[in-house]
Amino acid sequence: MFRKLSVQSLNSPILIISPHPDDDILGSAGLIQHARGLGKQIYVIYITNGDANKASVTRFLKDPLTTQSFIRLGRIRHSEAIKAEATLGIPRSHLFFVSFPDGGTLQIAQSPTPGKVFRSKRTLLSSASYPFAFVRNAPYSKWLLFSSFAPF
Repeated sequence: MFRKLSVQSLNSPILIISPHPDDDILGSAGLIQHARGLGKQIYVIYITNGDANKASVTRFLKDPLTTQSFIRLGRIRHSEAIKAEATLGIPRSHLFFVSFPDGGTLQIAQSPTPGKVFRSKRTLLSSASYPFAFVRNAPYSKWLLFSSFAPF
């Protein structure tokens, strides 16, 4: 049985976990706006940078499907997330980018070997190599997926 949650009654910050940049805005912008209006602190964790979307690379970036194009897409989506959250009053210091491979988190989470390192099919990266990654250069492994949330 679910109970209705009152944002006003919360005494602690609100944590939003977003699979990709923009999912936080699409799914929680109203909540964020309401909570910010009440003076609540909001934090957002982005699991991936949304860097595996072929249609975005070809239609939006008008690039060929290369590893560099997918990495460029991830950087753009990172920048867009910061701007979108700033519009809602969320400072950059409250945004955390795990930088896991888009389209690869289920395979990593289901791996029976915690230390097994995976490689992104689109970017060909095997670690969180983006300069803004929460744990920079950490390998794409089950260990990183679950240990990334330790500070929260």
